[in-house]
Amino acid sequence: EENVRAGLTLLEEVLLARHPLAGRVLVLGCGPGREALVLARRGCSVTGLDREPAMLERARELARSQGLALDYREGEAENFELGGAAFDAIVIFSGLHNMLLPRALRVRMLAACRRHLVPGGRVLVTFLAAYRWPGEDDAPAGKHVLEALNPEHERGDLYLLNESIHVFPRDEDVAAEAAAAGLETVDLFRDQRAYDRPAGQVRGYAVLRRPE
Repeated sequence: EENVRAGLTLLEEVLLARHPLAGRVLVLGCGPGREALVLARRGCSVTGLDREPAMLERARELARSQGLALDYREGEAENFELGGAAFDAIVIFSGLHNMLLPRALRVRMLAACRRHLVPGGRVLVTFLAAYRWPGEDDAPAGKHVLEALNPEHERGDLYLLNESIHVFPRDEDVAAEAAAAGLETVDLFRDQRAYDRPAGQVRGYAVLRRPE
């Protein structure tokens, strides 16, 4: 509830200021509607998708309380199918892109996005990437010990107490996954000025585009 009331993060506001949205917008992993409500108030026709029925019910209640008409659907982000619906833009915020492991699931989600976009439509993604010191080389080749133990482990995967996330070793990896899904990268930005020192992570965004 507090996150919903807080609205967009600073990075999300910067992203939307640089790449404004209009028309039909799909929000993946919408939860109780934090991003969806903001976009609806800004004039977009918003559909939200989430796998948790309780989250969707709360999202509908909040939309009704604000007099907003939103279309909420139940489904999994990595393989959603909305019956041929075509959107002008798809939003993937709130860390969702980092929560999908392994890489094949993220590519599958982006491929599903491509199928649901109009030609020239865009995907707006926020993500976590590893902090890199200026001039730092890429990580050396060879397998991490977890890669040797688990064939599905990929460099950047973190197994935390109650969840697993993927922190991109390089932000260019986001563009590579987009290309594998048939999307072009229009903009790729990471903010190294504001990073999590203990975790060594920075936040960034990507704007991807379905070719005409």
